[in-house]
Amino acid sequence: MRRVLRTAGLALAIGLLAACSDGPTTPPPLVWARVTSPTTESLYDVWGSSATNVWAVGFNGTIVHYDGTRWSRALEGVTHIFRGIWGSGPADVWVVGFRSYADARAVIYHFNGQSWRQVTSVADIFSFAPLMDVWGTAATNVWAVGNGGVILRFDGSDWRNASVGPEFTNDAIWGSSSSDAWIVGPRTVLRYNGQGWPAHASPVLDSVQLTGGYGTGPTNHWASSVAGGLLHFDGLQWTRLATPSLVGVGRIRNFWGTGASRIWGATVGGTFGPGAVVHYDGTTWTIVARDDLNHHGIWGHSASDLWAVGENGVILHGTTAR
Repeated sequence: MRRVLRTAGLALAIGLLAACSDGPTTPPPLVWARVTSPTTESLYDVWGSSATNVWAVGFNGTIVHYDGTRWSRALEGVTHIFRGIWGSGPADVWVVGFRSYADARAVIYHFNGQSWRQVTSVADIFSFAPLMDVWGTAATNVWAVGNGGVILRFDGSDWRNASVGPEFTNDAIWGSSSSDAWIVGPRTVLRYNGQGWPAHASPVLDSVQLTGGYGTGPTNHWASSVAGGLLHFDGLQWTRLATPSLVGVGRIRNFWGTGASRIWGATVGGTFGPGAVVHYDGTTWTIVARDDLNHHGIWGHSASDLWAVGENGVILHGTTAR
C-alpha cells in the first residue's frame, strides 16, 4: 500500500478546477495543490467542522489534524486501520475501522473536543466485523457499517446492533437526512426506510458493485461502481450514465458536495494510482485535478475550500485562486 511519495515542494500545484455553475452566478475556479503531510501512511477519509478544524484518518493508526495553518499527527501508539470519520461538531467526532488485516475485529474511537479514546461497544461481540464507514445526521443519530452485514447505530448513549444478514458486505454509507440513507458494497444495496434497512432491488444494480455515493434528497442520489461507472437515482429508479469525460480516472471512491449542482469526487485509478478530483456542475462531470496517487476521501468546508486525501499520506487542498 506504500510507495515513495513524489512531491516537488511544499505546495505542488497539480491542476485547476474548472468553473462550476450553481444558479445565476459562476463561482471562481479552484486551484488544487499538494500540501505538506505529516504522514506517509495512506489516508482513507477526511472530515471537518470548520476551515480550521479538519481531520483525516488512515492506515497504521493514523489520525492527523489541520488547525488552519498546518497538518500534524494527533494520535500515537496505535496501529489500527481507520477507514471512516464523521462528526456532529468539533467536540463529537467518530472514527471507525478494524484492528489489522490479521485481526479484523471492529474498532471505534471518539473525540470529545479534548482527546481521542477507544470506545467499548456492541461491535466487540463480532469476531469478524471490520467497520468501513461512519455517517450521521446528529449526535444522537450516527451509523457505522462494515463487513458481515454489520450495521451499528449510536443513539447518543450507546451503540446498538442493527445488523442485517451476513450475506451483505457494507462498504459505505451516506444519506441526505435521518430518513433518507443508503448502504452499499459487494452484493449490497440497502435503503433506509425510517425503520430498517431492507435490500433494494433494481435490475440496473444486479451487474454492478457500488462503492460510494452522495445525495441531496430522496430524488437525487449519485453512486459510483467498482468498474468506474456512475449511477443516478431519481427517486424511482437507478440509471447507469455514460461519462466519457471521466475516462482514465478510475472510479470515484468518495463524494462531497454543497448541492445538486456542486458535487466533487475523489477517484482511485489502480493499486496506487493515478487519482483525480472530479466535479459535477449540474450538467457534466469533468476532471478538475490529476495526481499520480489515489485519492480516497474528500470533504469541504465550503465550495471554495476543499480537501482530498489518499495514498501515501497525500493531502490536496482546493482553494479559490487569488
